[in-house]
Amino acid sequence: TSGTSVQRGLYRKIPRQARFLVNTAPWEWGSFRGTDGGAWILPMTGRWSVAPPPLHAIGNKEYIDYTARTAKQAGQLGACDERFTQFLREEQITHVYLGVKPGNLKKEMLDNCPALVQVYRQGPVRVYAVEQMVLKTN
Repeated sequence: TSGTSVQRGLYRKIPRQARFLVNTAPWEWGSFRGTDGGAWILPMTGRWSVAPPPLHAIGNKEYIDYTARTAKQAGQLGACDERFTQFLREEQITHVYLGVKPGNLKKEMLDNCPALVQVYRQGPVRVYAVEQMVLKTN
């Protein structure tokens, strides 16, 4: 799967204000990284990602802490359940990116999740849109 074609597809088809959930894992200095290529979303498309590139660790303390906390929570999601949809709502996630090497988020879970609709697929790479009803608070 060509990362460049995925980047072009995201750039053209996904709104600029999109917020992406991606697979995450602990990295150096208490930070987190995207495990399946999701870290490129921010620098290559300008869309927000729960796991930005490692250089986020040179940001201000508030941003570093927020990013670590959010990425850690994302790394603990593994089922399409209330905790998953609550995270989507709280972080205003509009899309989920699943790359070539998935982590805790897997295609079987995401393909069958009623909170998501698949909007892009190329080989093992998938992008899901979050159903708007999930994002609305009561």
